[in-house]
Amino acid sequence: MKLLSNKTLFKIHGWLGLNIGLLLFVICFSGTFATLSNEIDWLLNPALRVEAKDEPIAWEAMYQNLKKEFPDATSWSLAEQKNSFTEVGDYFAAAAFTRLPGMGTVKIHLNPYSGEITGYNPFLDVQRFFRTYHNNFFDGIRGVIVVTVFAFFLLFSVLSGFLFYKNWFKNLFKLRLAKGLRVLIADSHRLAGIWSLLFALLIAVTGVWYLTELTIARTLKSKVLRFEQPENIPAEALAQFGDSPELISLDIAVQNAEQAFPDYRVEDISLPRNPNSYIVMHGQDKNPLTRDRTNQVHVHPYTGEVVHIQKATDLTTLQFINNIADPLHFGTFGGLAVKILWFIFGLILSFSILAGTYIWYLRHLKKLESKINRLVARKQRSSEKPKVNATLKQAGFSLKHLGVGRGVVISTSLILFYLGSTGVATVTDGFRIWSGYPEGYHATVDKMQLGPWAVELECTYPCTLEEGSAFQARFRTEGIPNYDSLYLDFYTASGDTLGLPFKGGAAMANLKINEEIATAEVASIQLTVRNYREQTWSEPVEVDQLHTIAETMAQRFTVPPKKMYPDVPARVYVVAAVFSLLTMSIIMTWTLFILRAVRKEQRLLTLEMG
Repeated sequence: MKLLSNKTLFKIHGWLGLNIGLLLFVICFSGTFATLSNEIDWLLNPALRVEAKDEPIAWEAMYQNLKKEFPDATSWSLAEQKNSFTEVGDYFAAAAFTRLPGMGTVKIHLNPYSGEITGYNPFLDVQRFFRTYHNNFFDGIRGVIVVTVFAFFLLFSVLSGFLFYKNWFKNLFKLRLAKGLRVLIADSHRLAGIWSLLFALLIAVTGVWYLTELTIARTLKSKVLRFEQPENIPAEALAQFGDSPELISLDIAVQNAEQAFPDYRVEDISLPRNPNSYIVMHGQDKNPLTRDRTNQVHVHPYTGEVVHIQKATDLTTLQFINNIADPLHFGTFGGLAVKILWFIFGLILSFSILAGTYIWYLRHLKKLESKINRLVARKQRSSEKPKVNATLKQAGFSLKHLGVGRGVVISTSLILFYLGSTGVATVTDGFRIWSGYPEGYHATVDKMQLGPWAVELECTYPCTLEEGSAFQARFRTEGIPNYDSLYLDFYTASGDTLGLPFKGGAAMANLKINEEIATAEVASIQLTVRNYREQTWSEPVEVDQLHTIAETMAQRFTVPPKKMYPDVPARVYVVAAVFSLLTMSIIMTWTLFILRAVRKEQRLLTLEMG
């Protein structure tokens, strides 16, 4: 005996679509554009377009040009963006990612063959807009949960539709054009469901996996999805490389990695932020179904020695599933042709959701109308005068005479409210995520020479010794500052010494004032650094200068400053606006059709109850 009959499956299938289909449509529709978001960026941004050449990638030239052009950058990550899971084709510029003072994260475009910088922009571009909106509606972890939970609804809708619809292979090309709008919509929905069945199943399953991944990573605190990493360079070995060792040529590092890992092609490089870390390379070994990060090579930053290799073939089952989800979900495993195919199927799936929910509701109303007609006819045959109450109620305001429509009015209202609120939040705050703070938010407290290093001590608003105030130590050195520890020492009026260690990247370390320092009566401050040869240097900090900066900031910012809007080209906002208007137009059209059907259901139920 079946657990659920076809009739029950059909009811659940339609009810789900009618009540959650609108939000599911927005998720699928935004994901469809996210599939080709890199290509849209490429069409709109000349800095992304380069002439393809059969030449090696100039990793070292790119890095040297970046250091020269952006001396204040705090970290570097370089991506070839060629035949990788983020870009497709040989005509894309390479990209570098870093953080710059007052700008936040920046994406820099380079010619991969010459190393020439072709342009740069904040991290927010067309690609980032679509990927983030599809991922979480710019609503953080709450948005991620909403999107991934809805993958379960999509999965059930796909399976239930497949189970109750029999003989689907006989209707692969059935589209009746002359039978009226309702029949045309029904046939279109059926055809879309048949032709996009495997695609929809793939999207639903990978979407469910994203929630599983999130649960494993955040709730279970499990390491089963993490990759094995080599131990950092031991402290005793760092002393031999001097106070500011230069990185080995990236071209040599890539050559060593590809020699140690046959059939390996480096796609992106993360440079070390600390002297004891490695150059980490990601790439492909002719298995495009896995993310680049599954193939890793760790190279010693000063000798070029390959110290660790991780291959996609060595992944556990869970790690393998986790790292094929993105390529399968966005179609990035097979080049531009597959991404275009994914885009087409994405459009079919998106509109199939709305068409299917509407036609299901119309079918429900047709059955309700037939039921009432039979009731009236039976009363007429029995010489009873049928009572008819023709009073109509406005849909959405009075739900007394509503059946199925009661749920759709409530659910649609909630979905529209959520989309509206997240849309407003995206414009007011979401775009600011990757931006920097206004001028004057950062200030230099002191400049000093600590042994072999020139160091600038900086602070950020409010630049006081209150709990939570932040300080940064910026090292002005060509190589990586090779020190063991860096402290701010606070001397109190009572003679106590309180120390706070700097953390983070060596070239731009940071700390936050804790409660102990905030409540102490600080008389003087000193910056202290120690290298791996146990040599120590200290310099006093100008406390009066810190007080002056704090007063200036307090006068300039009467309230805590917010991040600025990203200084992105107008094309990004235009694309976001066009997509938003297109989505809203479709939503409003669907809503009007649904409201018209709701009014009809009200009339029918009023007649039945009259």
